[in-house]
Parts: sequence; structure tokens; C-alpha cells
Amino acid sequence: MCKTSLRKPYKKNTPQNNMIKLKEMLIILIAAVILGFSASWESLQIPNSNDFLMASLIFLVIILVNVVAKKLTANYFDSEIRVDVWKLKRYGFRKSSELKEPVPVGFIIPFIFSIFSLGRIPWYAVLSTEYKERKSRAAKRHGKTSYSKLCEEHTANISASGIFALLILTLISNIFGLKPLAELSIIYTLFNLIPFSGIDGCEIFFGRRNLWYLVVILTVLVLISILLV
Repeated sequence: MCKTSLRKPYKKNTPQNNMIKLKEMLIILIAAVILGFSASWESLQIPNSNDFLMASLIFLVIILVNVVAKKLTANYFDSEIRVDVWKLKRYGFRKSSELKEPVPVGFIIPFIFSIFSLGRIPWYAVLSTEYKERKSRAAKRHGKTSYSKLCEEHTANISASGIFALLILTLISNIFGLKPLAELSIIYTLFNLIPFSGIDGCEIFFGRRNLWYLVVILTVLVLISILLV
């Protein structure tokens, strides 16, 4: 549920704030390289399993499509998002279980899965998204009421937009015979629907449960269409 509350916003409220920053681009490039390593190890995903560069380029396209879609949707909700590596901040539920320094598990887990499974079991959820409202949100209406704070429903919509963009990318790629792009795009989508803290699936699942069910069903249907064609 959306609740009205005040929170310190960004100083600027222009759409340019949602452009991909240099640090974000660096993180995206590293993520693409790591996922390219993981995918090129598994021969079923890329026609030439040694084509590490091709796999990395494909994941770069996939991640950029996802991120750009979320940034454009965030503009509609007068909000900003920041892409970061998926990090582990605590190892339990007690206050003492909080880590002094977050561990970038998004860059570690893919290597662990690839090495110990010999490339048979990949892991493609590596990035997380941070959300922040703009100053202009307090003066605009989103739905029936105006809100100064970005609520869970809106973050769910933003996260879902990235998933929908990937489903469209998958279908278009499949239609034009770009099988490697279509297959890796749908698998990346499935991993990012897992409701783990920090991943898009978590934002959708806890923000709009029915929307999460819908997205999962659509993703499975797209996956079936990829397998059948």
C-alpha cells in the first residue's frame, strides 16, 4: 500500500538524472563479462561455447534493455533508479547478523555455480536496483492520490517494466532467428523473477503479488514458445 510521507529527495528533478551513470555502466559491463563467462562455459546456451565475446555482448544488450526500460518507467513515477551489483548485507535476522561491508554476491555466485557444476547450472541474477523519489513527486498525482514517498506498488511497476521489456526482446529475437539472444534473454528474465531481496522479482512479489504471478505466467508462456519454435 502507498502511504504519504516525507523523505529527503534528490536536489535535481530532471529526467537526465535517470541516464545511465558512468559507475552504473561499469557495473553493467562487469556483469555482462561475468555472465558471458558463465554462458560460454555451458555449450547449450551459445552455439560456439568458446565464443566468450559474443556471450558478453549478448548479455550487455539484455541488461541495457532491462535497465533503460526501468529508468524510463521511473521517470513516469517522478523517481530515479540506480543499478548496482546484487549485494549480501546480512546473513541472518538478528541485528548482530548485519555485515560490516556488503558482499557483492552478484559477481561471485555465477563463478561458484559455473565452476562446481562444470557449466551445467548457471546463475544469471547479478544486479539489483535502488529506488529514490524526486522532489516533484509531492506535487504530482499518481493514481487517485499524490505521494511524496515512492511506495512498494510503484517500485513493483518499475521493476516489472524491465521484465516486460525483456519478454518483448525475447519474442522479437526469436522471430528474427536470433536464437542465442532469445534464449539467454528468457533465462535471464527467469532468474530475475526469483523473489530474493534486491532482485527485481522481490520488488514485484512484495509490491504487487498479482502482477508477479502475471509476469511469471507470461514468462513461462514465452519460454514455451521459444522451445516450440
